[in-house]
Amino acid sequence: MKLSSLRKPNPVLAKGMDYKMESHNTTDTMTMGGTINKIIILLGLVIIGALLPASGIIPLVSYTGMIVSIIFTFIIGIIAFSKPKLCPILAPIYAALEGVFLGYMSLAFERAYPGIALQAVLLTFGILGAVVTIYKLGLIKVTEEFRFMVSSATLGIALLYGLTIILRLFGIDIAFIHSSGIIGIAFSLFVVSIATFNLVLDIEYIHNAVRRNFSKEYEWYGAFGLMVTLIWLYIEVIRLLAKLKSRD
Repeated sequence: MKLSSLRKPNPVLAKGMDYKMESHNTTDTMTMGGTINKIIILLGLVIIGALLPASGIIPLVSYTGMIVSIIFTFIIGIIAFSKPKLCPILAPIYAALEGVFLGYMSLAFERAYPGIALQAVLLTFGILGAVVTIYKLGLIKVTEEFRFMVSSATLGIALLYGLTIILRLFGIDIAFIHSSGIIGIAFSLFVVSIATFNLVLDIEYIHNAVRRNFSKEYEWYGAFGLMVTLIWLYIEVIRLLAKLKSRD
């Protein structure tokens, strides 16, 4: 179950960073259809990667090896977010590697609570569908205050998770994060909420980038950001479900 504590939320607060960029007036511009296709490709790679541990194709790795791999993947993510032109290459690599990590993590949870992985997947995509619907209906508005609140909360969670990983290396654990008590469940609900709000920012980013005719490479950039948030949301949802099931 320790695998769940290794994953960090969306590591780069890139939402809103590019809203001040100038619009591109070229014929080869970003489209919603193209972005959706990229999202499907990346999620497909995540699923394929996640199936590898369950199939036995990839052998189990040590806890230290997993941490090193996670750091490597984290660095790839930062580079991809910082260099949109590299996203067509780095985003698929990141998706496949993250899929493998999700496969290991899901196996650990599945052994403890059979059926939990499928429940988490369905709930994650259910949340995504609800967010897309609410956004299209105009029931939620992305203001600067909203963006600041979500970004600040995300940064705080990232720092807390980072501190947790460092302390765990020295045998120290922040118990309330992982507990199935009221505080632990409330914390997970809060993190799931913030991850959900990040989906709103991702969708807003993609919408504005398409509207302002960003260049084609930003299809991968927008798809990558949404994928990272979905992965984070899935991890937090499965952790929340595990806490609830452990109380039964």
